[in-house]
Amino acid sequence: MPLPPEDTVCRFVRRGDWSEREGRPKPGAFKQPELSFWHPGRLQAKGVRLEALQFDSLQGSGQALLTVEQIHEAARGAEQKRGGVLRVALEWRPDTVGDAWRQWSYAHAEMDIEAMEEPPPEENRDGGLMSAFRMILCQQARCHPPQDPASA
Repeated sequence: MPLPPEDTVCRFVRRGDWSEREGRPKPGAFKQPELSFWHPGRLQAKGVRLEALQFDSLQGSGQALLTVEQIHEAARGAEQKRGGVLRVALEWRPDTVGDAWRQWSYAHAEMDIEAMEEPPPEENRDGGLMSAFRMILCQQARCHPPQDPASA
């Protein structure tokens, strides 16, 4: 089931996927095949803070917050910039959450992305459709940087 356009979702950003210079995620933060997102509103409704989920492999990670509509706008922006069609679907996926996060599965969503009708690479010297999409997500996200390991 798709998420409403006005809902905000959070992508955790590991230190290696964070640009200190730019003060935002690097495009690699949005590169995984199945992108997991967490719904802060659903967590908050049950009295859970996003930070509670930032343990184990996510300990000290930052946060990139986007509305579902911003994600779709980023797809349209990438299409205009690079040509082609980008199909993006952000849907609830409680069944794909890792065991350590199972208790919060009600707030887990994944983004499916498919690039279609993309011009050949030689016509897109600055990167393809997916590259443009990831960069726009990085630029549009409201961010909280990863914690400094020394202060954690």
